[in-house]
Amino acid sequence: MNRILTVCSMIFLYVSSVTLVAQTNPESALKAVFLYNFTKFVSWNEVDSSDAFLIGVLGETEVADYLEDIAMKKDVEGKRIVIYRFDKPVDVTPCNILFFSADQMYEMPQVLDKLNLNNTLSVGETRGFIKLGGAINFVVESGLIRFEINRKAMDQVGLTASAELLKLATPTDE
Repeated sequence: MNRILTVCSMIFLYVSSVTLVAQTNPESALKAVFLYNFTKFVSWNEVDSSDAFLIGVLGETEVADYLEDIAMKKDVEGKRIVIYRFDKPVDVTPCNILFFSADQMYEMPQVLDKLNLNNTLSVGETRGFIKLGGAINFVVESGLIRFEINRKAMDQVGLTASAELLKLATPTDE
């Protein structure tokens, strides 16, 4: 029953978060909404005193466009959302969530070497991202966007996923 309520809540938040008119890529829009909703189900263990919640996007993807739309309408626990677009791994700066587009997945080790990703939720969209140490990865199963969670990677950077989020995740070996 709780799983059904959580799924219904996420669907409601999706509909209320993204303008569906003139939508060119519903998969990217849905990933952006998931990224926003992860903020409700992940605990950042270090207290962040800044007035903004930072979401970085590494690589070229329409997900960033949809995140910018969400950022204009929503906040995270009273903090405004700021979206940073990074073209190359060397451009990446610390943020609360870092999304790796499919074309940048293999740059993750370089980003990890450059930054101390403590307190950063790393999210990808390519099979194998979890094995590289990513925290959350989007996967498409039977035409549906799902996600898998690497609890060990989350623990290592000081993040905790709620029980509700863990129940919704696709099982993984990591």
